[in-house]
Amino acid sequence: GHLAGSGVTTSPSEELVSRCARNIDDGYRPLVVTLKNGVIVAHELARRRVIEERMDVLDIEQFIAARIYQMGRFTAEGRRMALSTMIDRYNQIIDEVETDPSMRIEIA
Repeated sequence: GHLAGSGVTTSPSEELVSRCARNIDDGYRPLVVTLKNGVIVAHELARRRVIEERMDVLDIEQFIAARIYQMGRFTAEGRRMALSTMIDRYNQIIDEVETDPSMRIEIA
């Protein structure tokens, strides 16, 4: 199916898994990106709903690392450029929507 019904969360919940189940019913394969501890929680909640095999749950650190490698075409210079691009975009979002500038990432 299509990849949709995706979400990024620090704390997977019954509500999130219910939304994933609805998206599965609509023909999608949900993707949840969360913190390392949240991966275990999301898998357990999905197992209880018997949808664990029909959705994906990724650790945010692994997700970001994979994207950097993919965007950088698996070269060292490419990874540096991809990371820089990702950080620039993140900081742009922070500048646009956050009131706390301390959330920006600064590379020393």
